[in-house]
Amino acid sequence: MKRCVNDETRAFMEEQFADCLDFEQVADLYADFQCVVRELMIHKSKALTEDN
Repeated sequence: MKRCVNDETRAFMEEQFADCLDFEQVADLYADFQCVVRELMIHKSKALTEDN
């Protein structure tokens, strides 16, 4: 699994999706989403810094 999801978040997700057969898939999708959001925030931050 990707390392964008911290242990606390993973434990919470495991609890919430305990009955889900595709938990690993859900966790991977969440990790992908979290990584994309982080990259977008970094990109936006750089764009704002360059504008000033």
